[in-house]
Amino acid sequence: MNKAVFFLIFTILYFNLYTQNIEQEYQSLVKSNDYAKALTKVEEGIKQNPNNAALYLMQVECSLYLYSSNRDTSEQLLTKAFQSLSKYHQLNTNSESFKTLSAQLSIPIYRKAAIYMNLEQYGAAKSWFYKTMQLKSWANEKDPDLIFYTGLSAYNSEDFLLMEKCFTQLVKEQYTNASIYEILASYYYQNNSLNKAKDIVITALKAGIYISPETEILALYVIEKYRNCNEFNTLNKQFSWSTSESIEIEKVVGRIFYLCGDTTSCIEQYKRIYYKYPTDTTVLIQLGLVYYNRGIKYLQEAKNIIAKSDKNIEPYRKLKDLYIADMKSAIFYLEKALQLNVTFSTAINCLYQSYKQLQRKEEMSKLQQKYPNLLD
Repeated sequence: MNKAVFFLIFTILYFNLYTQNIEQEYQSLVKSNDYAKALTKVEEGIKQNPNNAALYLMQVECSLYLYSSNRDTSEQLLTKAFQSLSKYHQLNTNSESFKTLSAQLSIPIYRKAAIYMNLEQYGAAKSWFYKTMQLKSWANEKDPDLIFYTGLSAYNSEDFLLMEKCFTQLVKEQYTNASIYEILASYYYQNNSLNKAKDIVITALKAGIYISPETEILALYVIEKYRNCNEFNTLNKQFSWSTSESIEIEKVVGRIFYLCGDTTSCIEQYKRIYYKYPTDTTVLIQLGLVYYNRGIKYLQEAKNIIAKSDKNIEPYRKLKDLYIADMKSAIFYLEKALQLNVTFSTAINCLYQSYKQLQRKEEMSKLQQKYPNLLD
């Protein structure tokens, strides 16, 4: 037998005997209720033989006893215990004792995280919550609320990657807390992941989870931006956006109707808002502009008909009547807006052009005198 092999065998035997001796002393100290000395003895053993998995479990057992009996409630003790379980996990993952100790250690660490959360020390809270998540995972325990608080503390400490990881997992599990959908949607929207933002909102709505109008409107903004008219029509029927209790949602719906070329629905939408909020200048101006633009379209169609054949008098007259009616409606709403001290140049110019279309020279002159610097 060469010297190298002999030395290897001797080393293995030495460490096995040393570990057995440590374990015997440990059991003796535990029986005498001297957990502090037992912990010291185990830590000495780990220094001598860091690859002995059993010693790490002994260290965790001692730490849990000292912590639960209020003999040592330091964060350092909990941190060491967590590190010991992590090391054991690297060496041996099939022990039932490991799972049991993971579940037991998760309790004080969870409490520690909650304390920091209540103190609004979100970075520390995130760290302890994340440790708890790992422990629960090792114990094969599921806790959606823990994932929520981990994500929330991550969000508040600006760890957005961890927040996204936690909250997207909860979305897949159909977690019903509305804030995860609102935070995710806002985060995606602010980072220009617009379709992701929309999908999160729609997921919440389809699950029947109440989210604030401010969050719900993000989906409409995305639909408006990309003019997804078919999708809008489908979702509008499903979620009744047209008759929302939120005026802002109703306004966006009106804009989308217009962008999608559905002028009739657009006018109906804005009128619905007008009847509820008759002094909302934005709605008054939008109604005026939509009526004016539709009226000009009717006039152009009428001219095209008569240009093709002067025999098409009846269709021409109908379009001309529609044109005049829309100009009058435009004037009605734009005048109401100006009565509320609106100084928006587009509205003033549109009113001026409406007067001009109907040859109301006196009104044109008054408008010029009142707003000499705002008319083009």
